[in-house]
Amino acid sequence: MPKTHSTMKDISPKKYVETRARKLPIYKCFVNDDWDESQMAHVVVMRKHVNSNVTVGTYLVDLLCLGIKDTSFFVNEPELRIMELIGNMPLTFIEIDYGLAHNIVFAGRDFALDYDIEPVAEFKLTQFILEEDNDDIPLIDVHVGDEDGTPYLSLMPGQGIKYKHVYDKLVKHLGAGNFRYTTGEEELDDDEDDEMEFSSKLDDYEIGSINTYTVGFLDNEELLQMHKVEARNINEAGCLKAELYIRMLRVLKEDLFVGGEMDEREDIKLIDEAQMYPEWVDEDMGNEMIEMMTEEIEWESKKKIKKENREKWLISRYDKYKDNPLVLSRWYEDAVALEMEELQAMLKPTIKKLALQYPLMKLTLALCTSFLGEPDPSTTYILKAADIQSAFPMVKTFSLLDITTFWMAKIANALLVNDVETIVYYYEMMGEVPVLSSLLLPLQFKLTGMFIGIFEEYEKTNQLN
Repeated sequence: MPKTHSTMKDISPKKYVETRARKLPIYKCFVNDDWDESQMAHVVVMRKHVNSNVTVGTYLVDLLCLGIKDTSFFVNEPELRIMELIGNMPLTFIEIDYGLAHNIVFAGRDFALDYDIEPVAEFKLTQFILEEDNDDIPLIDVHVGDEDGTPYLSLMPGQGIKYKHVYDKLVKHLGAGNFRYTTGEEELDDDEDDEMEFSSKLDDYEIGSINTYTVGFLDNEELLQMHKVEARNINEAGCLKAELYIRMLRVLKEDLFVGGEMDEREDIKLIDEAQMYPEWVDEDMGNEMIEMMTEEIEWESKKKIKKENREKWLISRYDKYKDNPLVLSRWYEDAVALEMEELQAMLKPTIKKLALQYPLMKLTLALCTSFLGEPDPSTTYILKAADIQSAFPMVKTFSLLDITTFWMAKIANALLVNDVETIVYYYEMMGEVPVLSSLLLPLQFKLTGMFIGIFEEYEKTNQLN
């Protein structure tokens, strides 16, 4: 999950967490549904403010050995933003009682501490979002270590350097050969730089942390290692392949990349001040979105997620959410991405009606119909506009959701006419922010298909010459 962002003005976010977070009531807690099987737990703990916002702690807990590997926090954020982040992670989450969340985090911490393996430094702060670890919290048995309860240091290739100190501590406590240890073949290098905020090495990123923004920090050599790319989840692999082909295209056809300085582009100038959601998203709409996403998380946890089952489930809830444009916008993208034709047919008339009032709905209509190869005539002016402000000259402020949907619509439309220059112009801007859309991956598949065709044609032409 992204790092901290806060709207608190009278006190720093860190100071608030340290001194006031425990005064807020515990609200909701989540964990990935396979945590006990994988023994890698992504725990989310929310506390609720009187204004209905939430302060949140996230904890990545390795129950096999390392304890608390990563943690972050959010202070006084809209619950909707947190639920969006949870919903866009490549995991299935279930809601759990606070007691279980607490026991998972501290079982992992305490097991690691038995071998002098400290939690990440940030836990000194984020522990204050949790209750104090004392007898007031009933003890729940959480299995740690391998099947015998012995530490199992399981690393991805290339992580041996980062965790050499852990290996040394396990040898000190247990002796070489008395614990399980798996890693890649790279030699340890004492000169490795652990201070980089964004690494150039793919192995330094946890599964689920690669997106349109973070992929830009990776070295070309990393993108070329297909065995590593294919080992990531499907959303990450889509980002990695699209990034590779964009870079290859720049070498092959540099004349297509004529957009000038990135920070001079009009849409990029809007990003720094943009909120996640449009201003018209009121509290009721946000709460309904949260309710829908919570229902979806609970439904997915039942493992009934075949396409036809999901489509029937969404259709059954149409009447409940038919007046919420935020929900319907997400559903329409899902319907197109997952080829839910019945749901598409149900939603499109409502989307077109709401598009008369909400720019996001017009943008969603432009994106989805262009992706399907049948751009709606009412969106022509959007698809011809060079930037979002030109498309909506009467609108004063745009959200990140508005802006990124506009970029994707431009790319989807350019794919229809093989306008590669337009595609690279807008896709490059998508590298400036993480893009949250169910249509991103299908769009990237189309992009990579086009780029492969360009490369094949280039090779054929050069062979003939």
